[in-house]
Amino acid sequence: MSILSAQESNSDKDLPKSSSFWVRLLKQTLLAMGVSAAILAIYLMAVNERKEDNITGKFAYGSKDGAYIGVIEGRGRKNGVRVFYIKQASSIISIDERYVVVKDTAPKYY
Repeated sequence: MSILSAQESNSDKDLPKSSSFWVRLLKQTLLAMGVSAAILAIYLMAVNERKEDNITGKFAYGSKDGAYIGVIEGRGRKNGVRVFYIKQASSIISIDERYVVVKDTAPKYY
């Protein structure tokens, strides 16, 4: 029996001290929240990064008759359709991209 008791005492010395279940749970939760926050921050930076629109400031013409509409202020979506926001003399209007031709040249009377 002395051999058995010697083995048990040696194995007890080799084991690390066990911490409380709640302490381990708290550590794992905090680690998971920290990693999640870092991933979320990276994702939001990538998504919110706005690329400069090279169409802003160009001139919009009608696709059917070629009539001058106005200066393009930006792009967007309206009711699921991609639109150009075009500045006219009195207001800003939104027109479906399919009905607009974009040109660098201003109209002759502009």
